[in-house]
This record gives sequence, C-alpha cells and structure tokens, in this order.
Amino acid sequence: MSLTKASYSMINGSPVNVLDYIIPSDIGTINDVSYAFTAAFAASSSVFIPAGTFYLSNVTVPSNLNLVGAGRFATTLIAKVNNQPIFNVTNGVQGVSVRSFSASAGSATGTYFWSSTGYNYTSFCSFEDLETHGNFLITFNANFISCIFTNIRDGYIDSPATTHQAINSNSNTGTNLCQVRSCQFTGSNATTGAVYLNYGYNWEFDGCNWEANQARCVYASGVQLINFRNCWFEANVADYVFYAVNSTTPSAQGSYPIAFDGCWINLISNTTAVVYQSGASSFGFTNTQFVNVGSGITIGTSFLNAYQSSNAITGAGASAFNTNVASLQNSSELNLGGSPIVAGAFKTTGNYVAATSGVAVTLFTITTAGLYIVFTEVIGQGPTYTSYAMIAFDGTGNVALLQTASGSSNCSITISGTAVKGTMSGIGSQNISYTYLKIA
Repeated sequence: MSLTKASYSMINGSPVNVLDYIIPSDIGTINDVSYAFTAAFAASSSVFIPAGTFYLSNVTVPSNLNLVGAGRFATTLIAKVNNQPIFNVTNGVQGVSVRSFSASAGSATGTYFWSSTGYNYTSFCSFEDLETHGNFLITFNANFISCIFTNIRDGYIDSPATTHQAINSNSNTGTNLCQVRSCQFTGSNATTGAVYLNYGYNWEFDGCNWEANQARCVYASGVQLINFRNCWFEANVADYVFYAVNSTTPSAQGSYPIAFDGCWINLISNTTAVVYQSGASSFGFTNTQFVNVGSGITIGTSFLNAYQSSNAITGAGASAFNTNVASLQNSSELNLGGSPIVAGAFKTTGNYVAATSGVAVTLFTITTAGLYIVFTEVIGQGPTYTSYAMIAFDGTGNVALLQTASGSSNCSITISGTAVKGTMSGIGSQNISYTYLKIA
C-alpha cells in the first residue's frame, strides 16, 4: 500500500496522521502544534496521534471525532498555555471517542485536559485507556451526559501545583447516565472532591479505585441514583469518603439513593464518617467491608436505607462503628421483596383532619430524622381523592418532598417547614385520613 504526503498517512480511508499537518521544523520540539490538530480534525473524523510528545492549547473538538494515540505511554499531549485547556468544547459535542495516550499540564498552570465553556455538554462520548496527570487544575470539566470513562488513571503521575480534580460535571440541565469503569483517582485535593457532580441522574462507578487523595472521593450536589460496584477506597485524607447535599442550581433536589455494593472502604485516613448527607439524601450498603476504622468514625448518616452483609472488621473503632449502624436500624423490620426496611413510627388509617376544598391543612408534623412514606385519602370520595408522598427529614429543620403521586389533581400532599399538609379540591368540606410509615 502506498503512502501519501510525508509518508505518515495511509490511503483507503485510514485515519489521518497529525504529523501530516505539522510543520517539519516543529516536529519533536516544544512548539505549539495546535494548528496541526485543528487541520487534521477538519480533514477527517478519524485522527491518529503517533508516538511522541505534542504541545497543545485550546484545540476545539468537533462532534463525531475518533482520536487515537499510539498508547498511553507512547503518545503524550502537554498543555502549552496557562489557563487554557488542551481540548476545548465550545458549543457542545457528541459522539467523540478519545483513547490511548497520556496528557499532562506540563509547566502550564490553571489548565484542563478537556473543558467546556459554561454548561456546554459532552454527550455520548467515550474516554478510554488514558493516563492523565495530576498537574491539571481539572482533568475532565464539562456537563457530561451518557458518557463512558474506561481504564483511566488520573493523578497518579505529577502532584498538583495548587489544586487538582479528576471530574467536574456541573450541569444546568442534568448530568445523566454516565458510566465510570476501572478507573483510578489519585492526588486530588479539591474542596469539592476528586469527582464532583452537580444536578442529574444515574451515575455508575464500577471497579474504580480512589486512593491517596487529599479530598473527599465523591461530592454529589443534587444527583440521584449513584451506584458504586466493586469499588476500592483507601488512604483518602478527608473527613468523609462521600459527601451529598441538595443542589441549588438549576433547582433544588437531593442526592439519593446512593448505593455501595461489594466495596472495600479503608478508613485509615478519614476523620469523621463514611458519608455526609444533608437535605434529601439517603444511602445503602450491601456486601461492603470497612477496615482500619479509627475511634469515633461512624457510618455518618441517619438516612440508611439498606445495610446488608456489610461489616466493619478491623480498627480500634470497628465495634463502635457496628453499634452505630445497629442504632440506625430498628429491631422491628418490614420485609418487602426480601429487603429489610426499618419500621419506626407507624400510624394506621383512622387518623384524620377536617378540610375545606382548596385549603391546605396540617396532617401531622415530623419530629424525628428519617425517610417517610405518607398515604392520604379523602374519606368516602374514591381513588381520585388519594395521594402518596416520600419525605425526608434530616433532623435539623430540613424537610424535602422527594416524590409525590395522586389519583388526580383532586388530592395532593405538600410540606411547610416540618408540617405535612394535605389539600383536596372539587368538593366543599370533608375529612382527609392519613397513614405514614417511617422506613429509615
């Protein structure tokens, strides 16, 4: 097969080689060759980066690009300009595949590997077999949607000059449906954790390792349905392993449920608890072991939805840790579908209040931290006058209405402070009965 140009790119539809677009005198130097990458991206949707070192700044990435290096220890991309990313997502991209090279900030400061402008999205993209250095300010900085991160080692090489964070997915619409597989996060020291997620749904971490970070491993702000499977946490110097709070933008929602399954959590360097939660957040642990539990370390959450086949096995604080977990559970359990649910306060139907159409009335007031299921009905009015809600209370005044449903608009449940209220419409006056169950 013949070769074209400077004998770097093959014909018959093979990927173009960026060397074809680099001025010969720039090859092998520390000169900025961003122009060559821009030209290669314009020429083809499939681009090959050969072995060697390439200095770049602010290269705009188009959609549907396949960018491949010669291997994570053969091809190296280095940021050239302070405060500029290597790759920039200016208007949002989709369908990009990036794999098989390493990336470093070099001597540049305030840089990113992959960064968007504002809340621009990176969707349906994959990042695979990458070695990303710890000297980036943030390695992956975008609103990630339906993306896959596979076999990435972040922060293992090069200590951060100031602050380092592996992933910052900050969304104003929803960072959703992302998978992180067989990745390692090391050396992060950002206040908002090694991985920061703001507002969204469905993030899955499978076979990942957080080790030797000077920060919380994951910080979730209003992200629902986060799952950790077969993950490893070790020697992360921070108060908490996982930190969950309500989001404030674009709207308020809690981070729940957060599930750990088959994980190994070494608490040797943690000082307070496994998890922190405020507002509408809840956690569950299955087949998980806690080791090197220091004195005073706790599970750290009152919203413990599930705790099965899990145990603290070593450390001076292991026994107290297990006692703390037991105190969050109740000896009285309901078994629904094989999963134990803690039974706390329970009120049977027959509790009722008088109501007038269109006026919210207080059914009861929540006084104990936990997760509640509430059922109401307008007595004698049929299924269209029934409603259901799930409510979380953190014990410090923060009450969140997590989910509601009703037979129709004829009946609804709302909250005001710690008061749970019911409203009916369509009839003059009637009694609203209520049932509530504290499940965690």
